[in-house]
Amino acid sequence: MNGNNPIDYRMHLYIQVQDIILKKIENGEYFAGMRIPSERELAQTYGVSRVTVKKAIEGLVEKGLLCRRQGKGTFVNELSSRKLDMSEEEKIRDTGFTSLMSYLGSQAGNKVLFSQFIEDDKYVAEKLGIKNGDKVFALGRVRYEKDNPVMVQYAYVPFAMFPDIEQYDFSKLSLYKYMESKGHLPVKFNVNLNLQACGEKEARLLGIPEGKVVYFYSNSSVDAAKNIVEYTEEFLNPDVIVVSQYVKYRKINSGR
Repeated sequence: MNGNNPIDYRMHLYIQVQDIILKKIENGEYFAGMRIPSERELAQTYGVSRVTVKKAIEGLVEKGLLCRRQGKGTFVNELSSRKLDMSEEEKIRDTGFTSLMSYLGSQAGNKVLFSQFIEDDKYVAEKLGIKNGDKVFALGRVRYEKDNPVMVQYAYVPFAMFPDIEQYDFSKLSLYKYMESKGHLPVKFNVNLNLQACGEKEARLLGIPEGKVVYFYSNSSVDAAKNIVEYTEEFLNPDVIVVSQYVKYRKINSGR
């Protein structure tokens, strides 16, 4: 490897080419809708064979980051066809999924995966600003737009603020409507948004191939009194969602 060529010939070449392309997407050099250099140009630039470049690109197409257009070339995938624009939630007071679907003129649906208490999760306790061992209500759901799976969502709320939460059916009730009724509607959000390869469980629930690139969204939210009232992780289906903001790509599936 020299100063002008980032390729290390001791390692798998196609993976290195993939990483180079991913970094260019991440830093904005390759942006959504842009045609990337041809296989021949990439092969010449990085001193590898076209077979290596072709394998690298095919892997990124399979993951949903790139798309081929016959006779035109390879483009950075805009992750859009007919999709929900999640940035629309900024325009409404209640940014919950149910209210967003209503705002967009659609219908939300939910399938509850689990609703249970947990008391020994240091990671979640830290995110909620409570002591490890304090009781937390954990709610896992698949969220639908009509019959289309939009996201797999894992929400965690402190039991101390919502002591009757287990009595409610969140396949029918909006979690944010419930939180609002208790005086703890989230009003400020600390959001982290990335792209990452989807694991087997979430891929199966979303009806997409394992390893396909999805939006991974994590959020800690506070109420008007600045109490941390929720920590959420979501795997968003890029076949039906577009997020109108810059996102980074993470190769390692670190979802909980």
